[in-house]
Amino acid sequence: MNTVLLIHHSRRLRRQLRLILARRYEVTAAHVAGAVERLLRHSKPDVVLLDHDGHGRVADELLARWRLEHVRIPVVALSRFEASRGAMAARRHGASAVVRWPGPLKRLLEAIARASALALSER
Repeated sequence: MNTVLLIHHSRRLRRQLRLILARRYEVTAAHVAGAVERLLRHSKPDVVLLDHDGHGRVADELLARWRLEHVRIPVVALSRFEASRGAMAARRHGASAVVRWPGPLKRLLEAIARASALALSER
């Protein structure tokens, strides 16, 4: 089963996403981007779902650092608006995809599946 690391600032949306994704993926969740470093020491998820809007600059710094350190984990950034400045920044800093959330579940699942396939092909 593919694994997803979910980083979201909202407890309610984190719980909602975890319930939705648990049917298809093994999900680990974190509240803040800082907890990610600790989690990554113990496991390597196939995909990271990152609440870009809720973490702003911290999210950009995390994405940029991963790109510099050649961390090969695809990131799907979650944003309230797919065409916002934050979404463009997420892409510029290395997010594989940006998906509007809350938004169409089908788009989110498709983005995770594409990112997961990418992760498996690079192993």
